[in-house]
Amino acid sequence: MAKPAAILFLTALAGCSTVEPVVALPSADADALRAEVTFQQEASLDRLRQQDGRVAAVAFRLNVANLDLCADKALLTGMMLHHALQYGIDIRPVATRYFGLTGRPAVLTVAPGGPAARAGVEVGDSLVAIDGVDFADTAGRPDKDPPTYDETAKARALLDRALADGAGALTVERSGKRLSLTLTPVAGCAYEAQLTPSEDVSAWADGRQVVITTAFVRYAATDDQLAVILGHELGHNVMKHRARIAGGGPAGAILGNAGTMPGSLLTVEREADYVGLYLIARAGYDYAAARDFWRQYGADFGRSRYAQWSHPGSLERATNIAATVEEIRRKQATGEPLTPTPARLATSESR
Repeated sequence: MAKPAAILFLTALAGCSTVEPVVALPSADADALRAEVTFQQEASLDRLRQQDGRVAAVAFRLNVANLDLCADKALLTGMMLHHALQYGIDIRPVATRYFGLTGRPAVLTVAPGGPAARAGVEVGDSLVAIDGVDFADTAGRPDKDPPTYDETAKARALLDRALADGAGALTVERSGKRLSLTLTPVAGCAYEAQLTPSEDVSAWADGRQVVITTAFVRYAATDDQLAVILGHELGHNVMKHRARIAGGGPAGAILGNAGTMPGSLLTVEREADYVGLYLIARAGYDYAAARDFWRQYGADFGRSRYAQWSHPGSLERATNIAATVEEIRRKQATGEPLTPTPARLATSESR
């Protein structure tokens, strides 16, 4: 026996109106449809590569400029790797052809002015060997293997081991030719940034890395604006907020933000805004534009998590940022170190 809801649906469907065509619409043939599918897949891949490049370049600059403020440090190359096997089976043939991927890891992005760029590494290079140790070649593996980041992770681990004592002899393949390059990493904060495909305009930090969505990268029209976002999230990691929340009590240790008092969440967000401005100022980005950026964000996304109970309201945030901008300008003018003022010092100075 049909349920009442189903009967209502069928009744409504039977009574739906119809519209007859009044013009002769052209129809695309199968080849044109296939070509359009490929075009849109390639456009999507290229957009992701561009966004990955922006995020990686800004994060690299922030990490290097703020080495002395970070407890967690790493040797950075200024390049991002990828591998054919990390792409989904449906899009892997397109990605392999479009990026010119082989069975080896390849260079997806190169940060301007970074170690890889200075060594002569270019986007699209395939990594052959480092200090005489070959990178894994998966050319013989089945094309239908499920997507995995394992090969990319292995390549990064090999690079890290080889570069742990300084410069490494890197062999790359470019346009069928093998080139020998000397890659010398630089020290920086160990908080890399990751891009994740999502229409949610958001970013977060987990204590080890910073994650930002593709939608948020699109929203940040300039690298200065992108630095405001990444600087705020990097501030969470620099200030060890994840560990401090976990150490604040059993609820915080188990539930994270959900087990933390709202006042404490406001504290860490205020700190991230404050410290984040110092981070982007030290990296040479336009820290003074942060207030207008967050104002515009609040106007465009008033219901986002950045405007909810766990974050300061737009009025407080704007005034706090303005005060921090003036503090940084004063320190720059007087030649003081650009380091966040400790809470004890700030309290004593206010008396």
